[in-house]
Amino acid sequence: MILVIGPYPSQNNEKDGMIQRVANIDRLLNNHERIYIMSVFSKKTDSFIRKLHYFIKNFFGLTKQIVNKNVRLYNPIEKNQLKKLMNKADWVYIHSLHFACLLDEEWIEQHKNKIIMDIHGCVVEELEYLENLNEHPEILERFKKVESIIFNNIATLISVSGNMTAFYQKKYPQCPGKFIQFPIFNFHNVVHLNKPIHDKPVIIYSGGSQKWQNPELMAKSIIKQKDNFKFLVLTPDVAYFKKILELATDSIYIDIKSVNPNEISSEYQKANFGFVLRDDIIVNNVACPTKLIEYLEHGIIPIVLQPEIGDFNKMGYRYILNDDFLEGRIPNYDTLEKMKIDNYKIIEMLKEEKKASINSLKGLFLCLPK
Repeated sequence: MILVIGPYPSQNNEKDGMIQRVANIDRLLNNHERIYIMSVFSKKTDSFIRKLHYFIKNFFGLTKQIVNKNVRLYNPIEKNQLKKLMNKADWVYIHSLHFACLLDEEWIEQHKNKIIMDIHGCVVEELEYLENLNEHPEILERFKKVESIIFNNIATLISVSGNMTAFYQKKYPQCPGKFIQFPIFNFHNVVHLNKPIHDKPVIIYSGGSQKWQNPELMAKSIIKQKDNFKFLVLTPDVAYFKKILELATDSIYIDIKSVNPNEISSEYQKANFGFVLRDDIIVNNVACPTKLIEYLEHGIIPIVLQPEIGDFNKMGYRYILNDDFLEGRIPNYDTLEKMKIDNYKIIEMLKEEKKASINSLKGLFLCLPK
């Protein structure tokens, strides 16, 4: 049995980037018995989660649920029952440091050889980046402590990029864990590199309103160039983007909407360029943004604030700087076509990397009964 500490994918959360990664992992485990734990009966933990105002809040109110013959969900679960399940489990798969905080520290140390930690992102550095940390300094300290226990104990860690692996190996040089680099995303298996660019090329943004996405800076860029391009904003937070783009929403060339994941590819096929305005901070330097992969796959040239996003710059991806975009410095048609072809070569490299990662991860579960 595989005990998964994290959210279970459903129609209610499928637009979340983290959930899409969870769903990819779940498909790899499809033939194995697995139990999902999303919250725990504990006053301390319960208070901690509420303070985070994070995605876990979407799952409160659920109870034990049998999804199919191989999957059970517990939300919440009594703490002693969770301890028994950890003792019984063949493997414990933790989705991010957020959910690692549900576990007692001694449990992590006791079961370190059968715990797999999917890092997802640099949670500590991400929280340090947020503005409201001073309100709840205990949250950051809690994460720092659990992160230290994780990286100095468990044997298997899943990272999303080579930069992420290198970052944590430097941060925790005594880490005994084996890193599996696993850039999880859904390939749409489409090639749309030779899209026509009309008088008003289409620029897309696909994502949320989190601070590290620089939504307000993007809004300023859109407003400045609203007469020269068409803009398509795909986001679960439609109201927020309508508010910050209020000065531009009178334009018939700006469309703000939310779509289901199965509609994303058809929307991408309309676009020539795409915003990925990430600051030069560690959270972005080690990331592997799903949207950036999807842009490259669909022949969308990224517009970036700076190029150091995950491993993409090392891999040679082609982009346009936002400063150049604001000044109208856009490459000519032939150069743009060459940029798309170069970017698609990175998709081919990522496909091979993903195959190797799947084999490594599946190898951990070969001895489990199906």
